[in-house]
Order: sequence, then C-alpha cells, then structure tokens
Amino acid sequence: RKSYPIEEKVALKITGCHGFCEAELNIIIHPENIFYQKVQPKDAQEILTKTIEQGEIIERLLYIDPQNKKTYPKEKEIPFYTKQKRIVLGDNALLDPTDITDYFALGGYSALGKVLSTMSSEQVIESVKKSALRGRGGAGFPTGNKWQFTRQAQGEIKYVSCNPDEGAPGAYMDHSLMEGNHHRVLEGMIIGAYAIGTREGYLRPGSN
Repeated sequence: RKSYPIEEKVALKITGCHGFCEAELNIIIHPENIFYQKVQPKDAQEILTKTIEQGEIIERLLYIDPQNKKTYPKEKEIPFYTKQKRIVLGDNALLDPTDITDYFALGGYSALGKVLSTMSSEQVIESVKKSALRGRGGAGFPTGNKWQFTRQAQGEIKYVSCNPDEGAPGAYMDHSLMEGNHHRVLEGMIIGAYAIGTREGYLRPGSN
C-alpha cells in the first residue's frame, strides 16, 4: 500500500466566521463533520496525527453543551446550529472568501447566469415579489416593490447602493457576511442592477 505525505491527503481552508463565536477558534473536519472548538496552535500536530491519520476523536476539543452537559462530536448536532436555518451565512464555513472558485463550486453566480440568460428585468422583479423578500431594516419594505419603483422612476441615471454596516450596537451579521462570503453580496447587487436597469453600483465599506 502506497503512503502519501499528509499534504497530499489534506487541504486546509481558512474561512470566514462560522457564527459560533463562543467556540472560536474552531475547525470542522470534512467529510466526517467533526467539530473541534477553542483550538490552539499547539493542538495542530495532535489533530493531524490522531484524527486525520488515525481516525480518532480528541475528546478534550469537543463541544460540551452547558445546559444538558452532552458532548457533541459533529457540528450539525450542536444545539446552537440545530435551532437555525442558516441561509445568508450558511456557506461561510465552506469557502475561502479569497478564492472565487470556492464560490463557483457551491453554485455561486448561477442565479446571476440564469437571470442574464433566461429572464427579463420585469420577470426578475416579479420573481422577487413572489419570494416575499423584505428589507432587513425596521420597516421590512418588500424588495420587489422597491426594485419596481426604482425601475419605473424617471431619469436615466440610477444606482445600486449597498451599505454593509450594522447600526445596532453589538450586531455583527453584515460584517461576517462581507468577511466570509462577499460574493453573495456582489451577485445580489448585479441582479438588482439588472432588474432596475443600471450598470453602476456602490459598496460602502463598513466602519467595523
């Protein structure tokens, strides 16, 4: 049986925030979905030797729920994640934000491809209306209506403006998205630009 160096069997992917700040630094080992929390540099060799090469679980790095005192070896079993349906931030743990091919591998920009090749601007707006997508601000204004009003507004110059900067103290979602999967934002901006009839957009850098 031929033996291969560890570098040829394992790929390390640095990702954005997984959302579970309490357990950082954390790593997820695929395809087993093993979740190790509060990992330190000194743990690296043990993880490579015991878990990657020998298939053993390192008990001291597993998450223990403070309420039921149960130990959870797999990420998807942890109560923090089972109570969520992660959509916007769902791919953060799967891609390197500096590598666009990771986003492509997860289906990134496929929605944009469909829009540009098979849909008119009006069809895009109607699709967004049917989705019942709303703004995340206090008003919860329907996105489809906003896009339609903008498209119908007089004047040739129109813009898409994105402000990924939370106003609420302690909020961190927008920052996590821009850090971990900014391509999702860019794809949405381009689709929005196509829908309202513009070629220009501005992304405001966050102050965080």
